[in-house]
Amino acid sequence: MEKFKNVDYFHTDDLLTEDEIMVRNSVREFTDNEVLPIIEKHYQMGTYPAEIIPKLAELGVFGITLPAKYGCAEMNNVAYGLAMQELERGDSGLRSFASVQSALVMYPIFTFGSDAQKEFWLPKLASAEKIGCFGLTEPDYGSNPGGMLTTAVKVDGGYLLNGAKMWITNGTIADIAVVWAKYNGLVKGFLVEKGFKGFEAPEMKGKHSLRASVTSELIFQDVFVPEANVLPDAEGLKAPLMCLNQARYGIAWGVVGSMMSCYHTALEYAKSRIQFGKPIAGFQLTQQKLVYMITEISKAQLLNIRMAHLKDQNKVKHTHISLAKRNNCEIALDIARVAREILGANGILDEVFMDVFKTYSNEMDEKQLKQTLFLKTIQKINHKIEKENQFAEDLNIDTILKDELNLLKENYSVEADGDYIFDEDLDDISYKQNSFTPAQFILDQPMELEITGKLDLNDTVLFSDRSRALFGATFYTLPPISKNIIELYVFGNQDILEISETLKVSEDTVKKVIDRVKERLDKL
Repeated sequence: MEKFKNVDYFHTDDLLTEDEIMVRNSVREFTDNEVLPIIEKHYQMGTYPAEIIPKLAELGVFGITLPAKYGCAEMNNVAYGLAMQELERGDSGLRSFASVQSALVMYPIFTFGSDAQKEFWLPKLASAEKIGCFGLTEPDYGSNPGGMLTTAVKVDGGYLLNGAKMWITNGTIADIAVVWAKYNGLVKGFLVEKGFKGFEAPEMKGKHSLRASVTSELIFQDVFVPEANVLPDAEGLKAPLMCLNQARYGIAWGVVGSMMSCYHTALEYAKSRIQFGKPIAGFQLTQQKLVYMITEISKAQLLNIRMAHLKDQNKVKHTHISLAKRNNCEIALDIARVAREILGANGILDEVFMDVFKTYSNEMDEKQLKQTLFLKTIQKINHKIEKENQFAEDLNIDTILKDELNLLKENYSVEADGDYIFDEDLDDISYKQNSFTPAQFILDQPMELEITGKLDLNDTVLFSDRSRALFGATFYTLPPISKNIIELYVFGNQDILEISETLKVSEDTVKKVIDRVKERLDKL
């Protein structure tokens, strides 16, 4: 795969300072040279590349916005966001490690900690001499952190912690855990050090996602935390939520890096993959996908830069950050799926390195797109038939079919597959237990059609999206005649006699299908 090229269709680099571009380029070069050559191996093995941690510290990405007196870079929030963007272009686990160290460990110590805690921990965390983790989520309380069950009880010289945390990035390898627990019903922050008696952090194995990342449980059984390890200014749920706000900011930037990786990979593949005598990038369907990707990337880039400027001006609200994270994460997943469509089967091979979202992506949208394209074509044919009021059994529809299929052929690449026939000259057209495949995709759920020159309503499905929505996957298992009955009864408002006459089937057959429809409607 060709080396990554900057994805910047709207010239957003013009909005960056020289220092911001320098940070972005430094982390980009690091990702290209140090991360990408090894990350696939770690992904397959389910391990985090610990050897790059000191190198990340040398880059200055840990606590990048914090004061220089603590050994930090004291950069602005644009630089911080760009660093997260480039790290996630390599892997989500990499960005997650840096986000936790910076936003969820160093930030709360800097914001809520004592001077002694800041002076001791921040330089060590910035240099990666010490690794940290953040303990808020519990087995039964994720999106509702206020319901946490972990408790702190005051004892002589400190507190006793009891409880458990789950889904904790870096937990097993951390030297310090920023842990949130309830003391007399009020949430407080504690610095729990590795080696404290009763504190364990087993790693969670068998993940299908974020495999190149350490994810752990934190277990506290009468863990004594000295008074000196309590965050003095962290009281109430607002404190951990402020930390999450910092992390969300980094995520909003990070996922743009994954979008850029997807786009770059899909574009380069589309330019080199030859089908029907030319690169698939030359077909409009592929071009539409690439245009969608670059459009959404451009919007996300502009959104992030504006959010960063607001943050540097102390004008940003938590709702701004949540909006950016929600939008960008959703779009990143969509772009990963679209990229998988372009890569086809090659998209699941490690040889065609996709990006960290390969585990999350699926083919559902692809299937829906293919079905929609096919449905629209058949619906056009049926519309013409209905408009001309020609339901006679001897209606010849060769001309209608050829017009519609020729139109499709002009806009999409069509490749024959399965049991149906699609002759190049369209002299012989028939569909049987399958559909055509626009842009060389194969439809896993066949549309049960059989058109061989004459229209027979017992074999031709007048289906619609509404009928399929009503019956779900079961719709595909129904015989064609049942689908027609459903369409005419539910959405055509025809009674049993009318349907029987229209489809030329017995009233008993129609009644049996309608009874099944009524059962389904009753359940809804």
